[in-house]
Amino acid sequence: MRKKSISLIISSLLTMTSAGITSDASACSTVFLNQYDNVKVVGRNMDFMYPCDPALVISPRGIHRTGSTAEKPLTWISQYGSVITVVEDIFTSEGMNEEGLSAHAQAFTSQEQTVVDSKGPVLDSNYWINYILDTHATVQEVVDDLQHIKMRAVFFPVTYPTDSKHIAVEDKTGDAAVIEISHGQLNIYHGKEYRVMTNYPTYDKHLAAYKKQDNNKIPLDSGAESRFIRLSYHTGNIPEPRNSTEALAYMNSVINSAAFVMGQPVPEEDQPFVDTYAQYADHKEELRGASTYWQTLSDLNNKAYYFKSVSSPNYLKVDMDDIDFDHLTQVRHLDNIMKIPASAGNQLVKQFQPQKGDIYSRYHG
Repeated sequence: MRKKSISLIISSLLTMTSAGITSDASACSTVFLNQYDNVKVVGRNMDFMYPCDPALVISPRGIHRTGSTAEKPLTWISQYGSVITVVEDIFTSEGMNEEGLSAHAQAFTSQEQTVVDSKGPVLDSNYWINYILDTHATVQEVVDDLQHIKMRAVFFPVTYPTDSKHIAVEDKTGDAAVIEISHGQLNIYHGKEYRVMTNYPTYDKHLAAYKKQDNNKIPLDSGAESRFIRLSYHTGNIPEPRNSTEALAYMNSVINSAAFVMGQPVPEEDQPFVDTYAQYADHKEELRGASTYWQTLSDLNNKAYYFKSVSSPNYLKVDMDDIDFDHLTQVRHLDNIMKIPASAGNQLVKQFQPQKGDIYSRYHG
């Protein structure tokens, strides 16, 4: 059990809304089934007021990338291919690479820009997940590397997906870490026991709350602390799956225990937050209120990535063994994934389209 801290400097930038970015209306949950040798499966809920126009993207090896607009940006060449979920064509929310490493970003911080106090190159938050998956094979590599980088959580004036986040990373050995920037520190919680991540408050407070929790009285509300306790309890009690199919099914039931039901009323205190972001939605018809709009499962042992829309009862599957990363030279994307029928099945990889430029190039040149 290790926790590493690095000093931060805090600088102010654009404030998104007086309602607070830590609202339950922008909640998400990630949980890792890692206590058994034969299966390693990650589940994730994306909770918001609309789906944030997600797209599945296949990222090749050998791509040159720049991780910031700052004077000293981090630059790299992707070593590993990956499948990622990109939201609003501006932020990589999560994904998995060909080495069985997965990474997930979720809403976390308050209304200020946070920058790691480091002399290293700058990596902005909309590239955190890309860099992690492009250049690392294990959680240990991620933990060692990020301490030498000036991670910058950047707020943008319009889109929710680029607000400051914290990160969960997991690998096929069962290793895990939660990485957050809080109160002047970069906190890294590294170890197999750190398998659940929700939202604010800080991770140490979630751990303390779970430690004193009465397991006979598991909270059922949708707050971040309650979801953390509930997911930790349920995951810890999952019986050993006999195979990966069972593991995926068990994980699906666990993340559903923390999901927001479609049509769930937004608390009065969250309404200003909802109204602020609703005006920026590209697809107004998808504004259906606070909900778990999509879910993902990552099977790290079998290198399979699953995506499920709230409008479908079944998951789409991207089998990474179907992707020829040895010869792939161009980013490929699959749009409108909220509306793709699960009957696409094993033919899904064939539906990805070549994309000019890099990940965020479809609308931004």
